[in-house]
Amino acid sequence: MTAKKGALYAIALVLSTSCSAGLFDDLGQAEADPFIKAPTVESFRTEDVITVSWEDDPGASEYILERSLDQATPVYSMLYRGAEQIFVDTSGETDMRYLYRLTKVRGERLFGPSPAALGVCSASRRDANEPNDTEVTAVPMNTYIEANTFFYRANTGEVVSDTDWYTIEVPARATASIVVELILPAGDATTYMYYYRTGTVPSAVVNADPILIENTGYSAKTFSFSLYPHGENFVGGAGAGGMLKGYTIQLLQISWI
Repeated sequence: MTAKKGALYAIALVLSTSCSAGLFDDLGQAEADPFIKAPTVESFRTEDVITVSWEDDPGASEYILERSLDQATPVYSMLYRGAEQIFVDTSGETDMRYLYRLTKVRGERLFGPSPAALGVCSASRRDANEPNDTEVTAVPMNTYIEANTFFYRANTGEVVSDTDWYTIEVPARATASIVVELILPAGDATTYMYYYRTGTVPSAVVNADPILIENTGYSAKTFSFSLYPHGENFVGGAGAGGMLKGYTIQLLQISWI
């Protein structure tokens, strides 16, 4: 082989190898299996409506959404099949819990189903302070707030719950006294909620008893705190069930240290 022919052969080999590698990479990417992930289920946004959504998956051509009543042995039926990434379920019955799972389609192959996610069909909706589920989205505390919280658990263990975050500014060398009061039947002394202030240990909320937030510094300070359900007491034990409860939170007074 002459030097010229050898050089041409080497160039052709490099091009062939590069094209083949790129082709195989493209084929590998196109044939990647769809990922399996539970759908996102939103309840209490609108009365008696449950919204189910999921991420776009380039590896899937269609999605199959199934629903079952929350029961010990779920029995699923198809709600939707298509290419969209959202389904608004308006066919549920009030006060019923439902499980949703997602299967993905590529050609004639099915991938899934996903783990289930829990939704609740309710005539109630989240309070006007939402979204305040995280410290970043905490609502500034004024003198009086009306809110609600909820906790539900499925027979198969899935949970849907609400945590409410607030902030309060306490003047220098002062203590803020706040009171959380749930709307409860007379004589009900059950602990339904926990109070957690950033940097402290969670504590049970005693209905209508003051919670003290002390600022020992020499300048005003903003404190973040959350209120969240005692799951077992919202369900009534270790099984399935749950409820939504209304509550108020009130600033009683600012006292000086």
